[in-house]
Amino acid sequence: MEPARRAATREDFNAAVAAHEPCVLRMSAVEALGWNPEMLAGRIGSEVVEVAEGVEEGSGATQKRQVEFDKFCSAVADPDTPPGGLYLKQASMMFERCPDLWSALATVRNLLPGEFKTPFFWMGSAGCVTGLHSDDENNVLAQIWGRKIVLLFPPSQIGALYPNDKYDSGTTCCDLDPIAPDLERHPNAGGLFRGEERYFEAVLDPGDVLYCPKGWFHHVRCAEPSISVNIFVSTWREWVWWGLPRMALECGHWLGLVGRGNCVCHQGPGLKSNL
Repeated sequence: MEPARRAATREDFNAAVAAHEPCVLRMSAVEALGWNPEMLAGRIGSEVVEVAEGVEEGSGATQKRQVEFDKFCSAVADPDTPPGGLYLKQASMMFERCPDLWSALATVRNLLPGEFKTPFFWMGSAGCVTGLHSDDENNVLAQIWGRKIVLLFPPSQIGALYPNDKYDSGTTCCDLDPIAPDLERHPNAGGLFRGEERYFEAVLDPGDVLYCPKGWFHHVRCAEPSISVNIFVSTWREWVWWGLPRMALECGHWLGLVGRGNCVCHQGPGLKSNL
């Protein structure tokens, strides 16, 4: 494992983007945002949101829970909350309720070229994990509060990562856990952890922005209670080539024709989601 590239300047970051290479850029504008659970709870209040329980990207049933947002924020900020608890993932509603938050991210959303920009909000306690997966769009991840650790694997290593058939829009999910690999179940991953294959680690502090190229696999862990925003970016050409087929699959999924009962976005069959 090697540290991910860090850009000293915007020009260096642009060079990494041109080379399709993951890179971290320090941005004072992101560090200065000052978002935290208390501030966000005051904006959203007791609106009910859906959060994840456990890692959703691996094979097996997805577990969701309905919670009041302000109570969830209190749990995230509480140092006595057990690690790996509830995780608010891909919450686009945050920007619908508070459009000024999206406006505050202008410097981040302009980092990558492209006309189509899709933001998602993430918040969770220490130990929360987004399991190993890849996306079909270029992506920037801005760390706003707390610390995250991202492991990155090039697309060429897909055979060692054990992709599964779980549906998630635009995403290839994997069963390999790179933090605690089970090499009896996943022997093809052995070369990664014997140092025979290269992969990278990006430690993100508040103000760090990670560029994750399209197709790169990544595993994301909250090292501390954390708030992040990611923005997917596509050009017109990329949207026609990748976005239209993605939308067709999404329609099939919502009609129950694709990934029914085996997806990241819905509660697994037979499971109960409680408030």
